[in-house]
Amino acid sequence: MEIGEGLKARLVGLALVGSLLAGNMALATGPWLVILADTGPVSAWFWRLFLALPFLVVLARVNGQRAGGMPRKTLILVGSALVLSRIAAPSPNGSTSNGADDMMPSSKGAN
Repeated sequence: MEIGEGLKARLVGLALVGSLLAGNMALATGPWLVILADTGPVSAWFWRLFLALPFLVVLARVNGQRAGGMPRKTLILVGSALVLSRIAAPSPNGSTSNGADDMMPSSKGAN
């Protein structure tokens, strides 16, 4: 039995929409997992980016792109965006900070 072209296209479209929704739900759990983690926001931020690297390398290889190196202008733009997003992120006490206070040991729960 052969699937018609219209039905096949509809199934592919549903699969893509399902993947999009699943990805958005996975991203939405990120803040909850940071709260539940036994680390600070800066550490969680680092590990979320670092753990994504192997998947990004595989994705680049599958698409025929080189996995290493990027143009200097792009690197500066991306690095600046990451730094600015970290500076603008509110700290747990509600104020904006440079993130250095997030790396200091906390006295929560200490006697």
